[in-house]
This record gives sequence, C-alpha cells and structure tokens, in this order.
Amino acid sequence: MCKKGELAACILYVTNGITMLLALVGLGLGIWLMIEDSAVTNSVPDYLAIAIVIIMVVVAFIGGLGVFATVAQMKENNDTDTSTGKALGKEGCCTKDCCNSCGISLYSFFSIIGAFMSFGMGIVAIYYSGALPAELQNDAINQTVSGWFSSLDSYIDDKVYGLIDQSIANGGNDWIDTQDLLGCCGWNSTDTMDYATVLTGSCCTDAGGGNATLIDTLSGDTFTQLFNGELAITFSDCNLVGTAVMTCKGLVYYQTQSNLLTVGIVLIVIWAVLLTCFVCALKVRYCSGGQSAQVQPDRNGQNKAAAHVEMRSESKSSDSGIV
Repeated sequence: MCKKGELAACILYVTNGITMLLALVGLGLGIWLMIEDSAVTNSVPDYLAIAIVIIMVVVAFIGGLGVFATVAQMKENNDTDTSTGKALGKEGCCTKDCCNSCGISLYSFFSIIGAFMSFGMGIVAIYYSGALPAELQNDAINQTVSGWFSSLDSYIDDKVYGLIDQSIANGGNDWIDTQDLLGCCGWNSTDTMDYATVLTGSCCTDAGGGNATLIDTLSGDTFTQLFNGELAITFSDCNLVGTAVMTCKGLVYYQTQSNLLTVGIVLIVIWAVLLTCFVCALKVRYCSGGQSAQVQPDRNGQNKAAAHVEMRSESKSSDSGIV
C-alpha cells in the first residue's frame, strides 16, 4: 500500500532540509571571504571564494527545490477534492490542477544525474588511491584513465597560467595570495625568467632578498620523499627540500593524491544519498492517493444511486399495469 508516500516524503524533507541548511552556511562563509578585509580572508584567493559561493548557490537551489516540490506534490497526493482534477498524474505537468509535478520531476532528474556523476568520480578516486583490490584493476582501464589524467593535467596547466595572466592584467594579488597560502613558489616552472610574473610569492625570495632556489616538486625523488613522510607539508610557511622551495603544482597533486580515498568514500556516500532521494522522489511523484482514491468511490456511489432510481421507476410501472 502506498500510503500517499509519507515515508518517502519524510526522507526528502530531512535530506534536502539538511543539505539546504549546510549550503546556506557555506554561502555565508563564501560571502564573508569575499567582503571581509582581514588576514584570514585575504589569505584565500578571490576566485576560490567565488567558486564556493557559486557551488553553494547551486546546492541550496537543488535542496530547496527538493523540499518545496515535495511539499507541493504531497499537497496534491492528499487532495480529496475531486473537482480539482482527475486522477493523480493525469493532469499533465504544471497544469492548473497539478500542484508541482514539474518540480519533483526536475528534482528527480538532478538527483539521478548527480548520482551517476558521484559514483563515477568516486570509483576513479578510490582506484587511484590504491585502495581498490588488485582483482578489480585492469591494465586497459588504467591506460585509458591515465590518458584522461594526462589531458586533464595539460588542461589544468593552461587554466592556471590563464588565471595567473588574468590576475596580473587586472592588477590583482590572487596568485601571490595562493602561493603564500600554500607555502610554495610558482606553479610548475623553475625558470628564473619567470620571477617577474609567475614566481611572485613571498617564498620566492630568500632571506637575503634575492631569488630563492626552487626545486621541481613533481620530480620522482621529491614525490617519493613526500609519500614516505620524509618531507612535512605546512600551510603559510614555506615548504622546503633542503634550502630549495617547492613549486605549487606538486604540493596540490600530493594533497589530492593523499586524500583520494577519503574523497572517494565521500563521493560513494553522496551517490547512495542521491540514489535514495531519486527513488523517494519517484515514490512521491507517482504514488496514487488523494484524488484518484476518491474518484472511484464517488462513481460507485453515483452508479448505485442511478440503479436505485431505475428500480423505483420499474416498480411504479408495474403497479400501474396491475391497476
């Protein structure tokens, strides 16, 4: 028995309500990072604060859509007034008699798309964290995904240098703040010709005021030392190998690689939540109740009344014939 989707609606209320609340908190944090002028906020690049705001707005919208579309659809599910339309789901999307079947359908679409994306990215993250069992690893898949990462690596390089050039052109300090936050110098360049443009963080200058010596953080030896714990990574303080300053790209890659398992597990959990929300949304959208449950009894009542009138009419005719 459907029971008009109360349990499914309750799950949607809780998950989307919590999601919207957390997104609004994140939105407030992003706005604070953008407008507040302090040592903490100034250490966070503007583009990162803008990215937080945009992501939180999208998440809050989807969470809000899930809550309000569920409220509207449940209103229709519990509508016992047969004059407001035919059986549930037959009025068509966004018509006069349909409260918000469009909203819950749109939310279902967002949920299943998000579930597919989370699952795919979660599996890739777990695969590259080295936690996936050897039996599930495949050389052909490894080569394919490695090709994707190689293309992604080139894309990231182009994007980062594009943002650096844009920041310099606008007279901003975003790239300088990023280097100071990570405690590194430059992206992946150790060319001394780039000191005037790319190598501009405070770690790019040594104690004597000259250009600091840099080391390629992506080199095999440095990466091995990082993963063996021989080198400690800090924020704000300059990260050194001996007396040489590390570049930022290697630090970002190391931090990403070392947290891939956690990221993968979180993405799989998000996949499970989104899939549950998708199923619950379908339950609420296509659960028969309300109008459809009332239409049939009314029709049966009308038929019984008509049959009773017809029987009385036949009885009167018989009495007239006898007389």
